[in-house]
Amino acid sequence: MLAFVAPQALNKVTTPLVLVLYILYSSFITTNSYFDLGTADASREDAAQLVSEFNLNLNVLEEKKRREGELALPLTLGSLHAPGLFFAVVGYVCFVSYKNRRKAKPITD
Repeated sequence: MLAFVAPQALNKVTTPLVLVLYILYSSFITTNSYFDLGTADASREDAAQLVSEFNLNLNVLEEKKRREGELALPLTLGSLHAPGLFFAVVGYVCFVSYKNRRKAKPITD
């Protein structure tokens, strides 16, 4: 948002600061997302084992089961979204910072 709302604020000090903070935030969110997905999958597998072991009927678990390939396209798009967004943001911040530096240089003829 900084690069879009206040591009003049991006200089040699703020640009690396913004990029480092964004990279750290993105890595934190990615790590947490993988942990949460792993925990959710483990919980679903535990529930499936309990359902089969005690011959229970759990409608929620049946709704969560997916046939092979049913989610291939959404999962592919989702896996491309995060890196695409990351590189687009980093690239845009670098582009705006570069554009600001070129404007700031005095023209000597």
